Amino acid sequence: RACYALEDAAKRDEKYLAFAAVVQMIAVLGQGKAERKEKDLPPRLREILEDFEKWDDSLDEVARMHFVSQSTVYRLFREYLGISPRAYREQKMLEKSKALLREGKSVAEASGGAGFRDYSSFIRTFRSRYGLTPASYRRLSRDGSSLRLYIDKEWREGK
Repeated sequence: RACYALEDAAKRDEKYLAFAAVVQMIAVLGQGKAERKEKDLPPRLREILEDFEKWDDSLDEVARMHFVSQSTVYRLFREYLGISPRAYREQKMLEKSKALLREGKSVAEASGGAGFRDYSSFIRTFRSRYGLTPASYRRLSRDGSSLRLYIDKEWREGK
C-alpha cells in the first residue's frame, strides 16, 4: 500500500505525501519482527507488556515491578521484540496518540492522553516517526482524502 501511495504521490508531484509513504514503509519494515514474535512471548515478558501504560521512563521501575533485573528486561525485549523497552513504550504511545487524533482530539489532548509529558517532544517524535506533524495527521484523518488511506494502514482496514 505504501508503494502505491509513493507512486501516486510522485504522479501528483506531492513530495510531502511521498515522504510520508517512505516513512510508512520504513515503519512497517521495522515492525515486522515484533509482530512475528509477539505470539511466542515468555510469560514474564507478557506480564511486563500488559503493564506498559504504568511505566515511566525508568527501566529500573519496570524491573522492580516484575522482580527481574534491568538487563533481563532489556534482553527479553531485544530477543523477542527486536526493540528496546523505551522504543516499545514510545511506539505504543504514538499508536494511542494516533487513535486520539483520529477521534478528533486536539494535538495537546492526544499528547497528554497518550502519556507524553512534553508537548514539543511529542510533535518531534511524531514527525520523525510518521513524516508529518500530528496536526497534519489529524487534518488528513478528517478531510476524507483518499490519499490519507496510504499514510495509516488502519484507515485502509476500516478500524
